[in-house]
Amino acid sequence: MPVLEFTQKTMPQTGEEFSWLLDEARRDANPLDDLLVLNRELLAFERQYGMTSVEFYTRYKRGEMGDDMDFIRWVGRYRLYRELKEEIDRSLTIVLTERVAAPA
Repeated sequence: MPVLEFTQKTMPQTGEEFSWLLDEARRDANPLDDLLVLNRELLAFERQYGMTSVEFYTRYKRGEMGDDMDFIRWVGRYRLYRELKEEIDRSLTIVLTERVAAPA
């Protein structure tokens, strides 16, 4: 997950400059590394609260968990994890399908 941090001195001066920096950060991003970081963060929440992320998310969606800031962070990270995992799974399916379809 690209993170851009700016100070007053390093703030992009134009929208074009910001877009270029964002594109560069996206090109340098590694989805597998991001997935591992999110997984570690989810495991920390799971240990702290004694339930899996799936169980937590199900209970959260039913309104059983409240809106504690930790829970909001957990929900956000869980959603990002699922989206990234689905994106990686889709990409792997495409690659594997192309390999099978390619002539030997």
